Amino acid sequence: MRPQDFVGWLQGALTGTRPVLCLTGLAGLGKRQLLREAASQLGHHIRPAEVDLVWLDDPGTDERALSLLAPFGEAVAAAGTQPPPAPRRSTLLLTADLDALRDRNPPLADLVARAVRSVTDVHRHRLALVVGMAQRPAEPFQGRVEQVGFIQPRTTALHHVTAWARHDSAQDVLLVTGRPGAGKSTLARTVLHRLADETGVTVAYATVWDQVGQAGGPAVRESELVHAVADVIGRDAPEALLAHGATFIKLTQQVGSGTAIGVNKPVIATPTLGFLYGVLEARARIARERGDEPDTLVLVVDAVDDQRRDAESLRVLTELLTRYADFARWGLRLLLFSQYPPVGFPPDGPYPRRLDLADSADADIGEYVLTTLTDPALAVRLRAERMDAVAAAVVRRCAGQFLVAAGYLAEIRAAGQVPADLWRSEPIGSLVDYYHGALPRLLGRDLGPGAWPERVLRDSERALFIAATTRHGLTETEMSRVWTVADEPGRSRPGSQTWRGARENVLRGPVREYLVLPDPAAGAEPAGRVMLFHPAAAAAVRAMAASDSEWTGADLERRRFVRALTPLFPEGVEWDARTGRLALAETPARLAEIIDAAAELGHDDEDLALWQGRLALLVESWEWLEACLLAPAPAAGDIPLGLDAAIAGLTVTQRLLDTGRLASGLLSARSVPVLPRPSRVIASAPPPVEESAETPAPGQRRYAVLGQGEIVAFLTGELRYTSRAEAVASLQRLREVYPIARREDDDGDSVRLWVKWFGLTIQDWEAGFVGHYVDLEPEPVGAGQWRIGVHKHRVDRIDRHPERRSPGQAHPNWGHRVLRRALGSPRPQQRPQIFATRAEAESQLDTLREDYPLSTAWRAGRLGVLVYEGWRRERSEKPTHQYSLRIEATVGGYVVRAVDEDFDPEGGPDEL
Repeated sequence: MRPQDFVGWLQGALTGTRPVLCLTGLAGLGKRQLLREAASQLGHHIRPAEVDLVWLDDPGTDERALSLLAPFGEAVAAAGTQPPPAPRRSTLLLTADLDALRDRNPPLADLVARAVRSVTDVHRHRLALVVGMAQRPAEPFQGRVEQVGFIQPRTTALHHVTAWARHDSAQDVLLVTGRPGAGKSTLARTVLHRLADETGVTVAYATVWDQVGQAGGPAVRESELVHAVADVIGRDAPEALLAHGATFIKLTQQVGSGTAIGVNKPVIATPTLGFLYGVLEARARIARERGDEPDTLVLVVDAVDDQRRDAESLRVLTELLTRYADFARWGLRLLLFSQYPPVGFPPDGPYPRRLDLADSADADIGEYVLTTLTDPALAVRLRAERMDAVAAAVVRRCAGQFLVAAGYLAEIRAAGQVPADLWRSEPIGSLVDYYHGALPRLLGRDLGPGAWPERVLRDSERALFIAATTRHGLTETEMSRVWTVADEPGRSRPGSQTWRGARENVLRGPVREYLVLPDPAAGAEPAGRVMLFHPAAAAAVRAMAASDSEWTGADLERRRFVRALTPLFPEGVEWDARTGRLALAETPARLAEIIDAAAELGHDDEDLALWQGRLALLVESWEWLEACLLAPAPAAGDIPLGLDAAIAGLTVTQRLLDTGRLASGLLSARSVPVLPRPSRVIASAPPPVEESAETPAPGQRRYAVLGQGEIVAFLTGELRYTSRAEAVASLQRLREVYPIARREDDDGDSVRLWVKWFGLTIQDWEAGFVGHYVDLEPEPVGAGQWRIGVHKHRVDRIDRHPERRSPGQAHPNWGHRVLRRALGSPRPQQRPQIFATRAEAESQLDTLREDYPLSTAWRAGRLGVLVYEGWRRERSEKPTHQYSLRIEATVGGYVVRAVDEDFDPEGGPDEL
């Protein structure tokens, strides 16, 4: 929310339009600064005679505030007495932190909370109310809610960026650099608000790290970038889009008064950078034909150093910067934020214009600290000379890191005193170093007993450790499961027994500014995730020693995470590609961290073997891998899965094998154990039944595949029988459906069959195996019941297996039986094969998909495939190249066409 937005809200509030404004998000400082800036602008828009301003955070206004809010007291309502007459002019009451007000003046805070729930009465008494709260009010709520992050007064830097955006520089790319904690992301968000008011400048696209709840950080996605810029161009130059094949549809939106308006939304068939370049060129030409220059379009990209770890982000930004010479003609400007100048992005970098936040950091931090210390809401009172000394100490200790300054001010606010650590002479080396020292201080370890209630401190500490165990954060449901998962017998629990109770303690505790908590919604899972507000804070928590290792700690919470959120333990839940994306994405990494910690700390062999076995089970069962690969596409802001997540998990396992922390024999010699209960893969649709690599003739039996429902039922031990005869009869049905392998000791009651994907290990895959033989035979389970026992039958000779892949070859080449018969193959060995039906052609693509599941991916009706081309290595290029395989109609039937993605006119490359 910008100060001008606040003024607009107040003008409506004075006429009765939602006169209560709740500011949610991180507590305290950001909200106070927003309110101070907004209040300073009121005089330019509203006459002083129209509204009184009352700061509820100032103890000197308590008496007047109690009088104004008296109509909302219980005594007045219960007695039925006539409330005091409404004042002749309106009064605006403001508090930046309702929790802090409740600690200082509980009766006043109670009246404020009652007024928030009585929006109609607030207007009737000619009041307008602004309340900073940890979370939004319970529904139904008729006021307005705005989420506020941390705000920094980087006046010098902000002026520099806005001047650049107005073409005050010949350079069309501006790189803003600064060390972690310097305030780059906060400046980026402030710039977005400021440029929204600039004439002739439009922010067409922005991806900025959101400290109030973004999981995983920003990422540049080609489709999102193209659509965002197209939406802007569609408003002033729709003909530029129409000239390149886009169409428009009219959408209906509701505005505040309920009036329906039509919005023309462009529809783009192929949202690629090539399409965007053409549209920008056409837009510039149309503007010049009208005798104008095109308005400036600004693209804002935060955390460029993180983008280099994301394949698509790196590709999009690199390709975009190669067109730097066209930016001026297109009216395009690129604003980048990074810890350091990116190397080779592209070579020599087209951005001699650079802004280093360290240049103005000391002056800005000093001004920021002095402004905050004069806030009447601070519990500590300092003389003017003492304020100057504190500000100088903060500047010295921060070394240009704005978040360190904010942290010290938060400590002063929470503890009511200046921390002794501030007076040390040496600068703090990094943001992690600061948090590593500050968090124990905030948790009361340096303040002595009685500073905060013990349960508040215990719950706050544990919430920090749980949130720090994950990269993406936890939903409220996941947080509740981890909080309440059963521990080993005898483990103490000194804090709250449920997350619901702990959540209230966290909200009023000393570290609430470090934790992002979603806003509860009535009857639904709250949007957002519980997470640390900054990655540096998470790193510091993971390295922090717990006050009670029996209660919490980084390693203990990782173990609880796996126990509560995965099917690897009986108390866990099934893999779920819709609501359990966090567990699918992060479980391999958590298991590896547990094994590393157990090995480094010298845990007993039984404990280490337990977690090594769980990782082996994760890899061998293939259900985790299936769930990742079959997962639906992520919604906006959701956790990505798919092939990248699968490869990341397998890479973790391979690292443990390479370092000797996971014995290779543990994987290669294990049979797939029966899980404590059947574990199913839940996806957006039932997973397709896979077919064997060689399509059988009509009537010929197919080999069994692990994903088939009846095979899963047998292998997981899900089926139970009342007699041995019933179990044997069930096995006999398999003889009628699948090819049965011969065995010397066949007694007629057991079955040996080959199952694709069963019991595979990384070593098996590298050796060329795609499945294993399995013996199924009746076994008693007690109480007169029987089940099907599962025993892996190892056959080491790969030529004895009905299906196999070329060992050691991770990607297909043009000699593959499908690729060599494709139309457009760069090295055709045979004439393109023509299929009588489309289904026959699709079966060929399915064959390639089965042979190389880690090198292929379906997307938008085509199969993307990474093909190994040895000649590229001779040119010092990457030897794999991406192609699309499509089915096209031709004379006499259908063909499979291979299209080079780099020259594909119908779409950009898939994410392989």
